[in-house]
Amino acid sequence: MKKPILDPPPPEGLSHESQILWRKTLETWQLPDVTLLVCLENAFRYLDRLRHAEAIVTKDGPVVMDPKSKQLKQHPATLAVRDEGRAFREYLKMLNLDYSSLLSRR
Repeated sequence: MKKPILDPPPPEGLSHESQILWRKTLETWQLPDVTLLVCLENAFRYLDRLRHAEAIVTKDGPVVMDPKSKQLKQHPATLAVRDEGRAFREYLKMLNLDYSSLLSRR
């Protein structure tokens, strides 16, 4: 018996960008396992947090003044950019999906 191909709507709470990528992903690749859909959802949640952290760094800059020492220090959001980006890439790797072609068609 052939496994059904799952095609659920984007999970609630995803950004517009992630919702579009969710739909494009399911149009491009067949994900027959609910476990893969959970991984995909997690990947896009990391992507949303990455975009949020990137926006903060863009607004504030990569360095900020430490109020105690009065010295410049790395913006804490740069660490979120690093960590969320790494987690997003790890989930994509786990899913074994090549997003380079998908992202270039945006």
